[in-house]
Amino acid sequence: VLEREAWESAIHARKFRRKLDKLSPEEAAGLPGGETRLPGELLDRLQAEVTSKYTEMLQHLRTSWLFQKDGTMGWKIMDQAMEKMKQLAHFAEDIAEDGIAPKLKPGEIDRSNAIGQALKKALEDVRTARERHLKLREDSEVRKHSGLVINLDLTVQQEEYQGAEIEGWLQK
Repeated sequence: VLEREAWESAIHARKFRRKLDKLSPEEAAGLPGGETRLPGELLDRLQAEVTSKYTEMLQHLRTSWLFQKDGTMGWKIMDQAMEKMKQLAHFAEDIAEDGIAPKLKPGEIDRSNAIGQALKKALEDVRTARERHLKLREDSEVRKHSGLVINLDLTVQQEEYQGAEIEGWLQK
C-alpha cells in the first residue's frame, strides 16, 4: 500500500508542477475560473468515464460490505473502492475545471451474493475500463492536455494493479 501511495504521490507532484509552471503569477495566486478548454465531445467522453467509475466504486463498496465477514476480503475490496474513488475524482476534476458540474449517476449494480461471481464481474469491469483508458490516452485531443494524460497514466497503472490483485484473489 505504501509503495502504491508513493508512486501516486510522485505522479500528482509532476501534474501539479506542470500546471503551476503554466500559470502567470496572477493566475497562480487566484482561484480556478472554470474557463472552457475541452471540446464538448471530449467532455461527454469524460462524463461517461465518471459514470463508469462511479458505478465501479459503488459496486466495490457493495461487495466489500457484503463480504465483510469473510476475513480480510471485504477490506481488500474496500481498498480498491477507495482507489476507484480517486480515479473518479480525476475524471470529475477535468470536467469541473471547465466550469461544469459532473453528474454522479450510477449504472447498473450487480446484485451477486457469491464472492466468486462478484470478483469475476470486478475483474471484467477493471479490464474493460483499462482497455478503454488505454485508447482514450492515445486520442489526439486528449494528448493536447498533459494533466489529463497524467491522470490517465495513473488510472491505467492502478487498473493494471487492481486486475492482477483480483486475479490473485480468484486463484485462492
